[in-house]
Amino acid sequence: MDDVRIFFPRENNEVARYAAAENLFLQMGLISPVESWNLFKSGGFENEELPFEFETTAKKIEHKCHASPLTIAIVAGIVKSRRTIKDWKNVAKDVKSSVTNDQDEQCSHVLGLSYNHSTSDLKACLLYFRILRRCILLNNQ
Repeated sequence: MDDVRIFFPRENNEVARYAAAENLFLQMGLISPVESWNLFKSGGFENEELPFEFETTAKKIEHKCHASPLTIAIVAGIVKSRRTIKDWKNVAKDVKSSVTNDQDEQCSHVLGLSYNHSTSDLKACLLYFRILRRCILLNNQ
């Protein structure tokens, strides 16, 4: 296992410290408003000129992510596949309701938001892997 890296999307360092070999882990912080907007745009809109209403809604969505890189990346991925302003406004509403002061809770909410906005095929695939994981755990016990 040469050069293996594992990403733990947690604001709490204890998980990373427990898993890290030789205490090698990167603590991610919040990013600046310019970095937030650039990250959001790089999620699928970097080379696109967005219509005014879409850009206004996109900036509201990005602002509601509170400079959290994980949240911004996930939400940008959600809106990338949506092409109506109504869909973008629904995502904005969902992001607002999933943002909390507890970073671990926010991570869970945003990952749930990603799941809720996934296609039915992807949801079925994820649920299948969840069931498969439980079967493997039971067989190993």
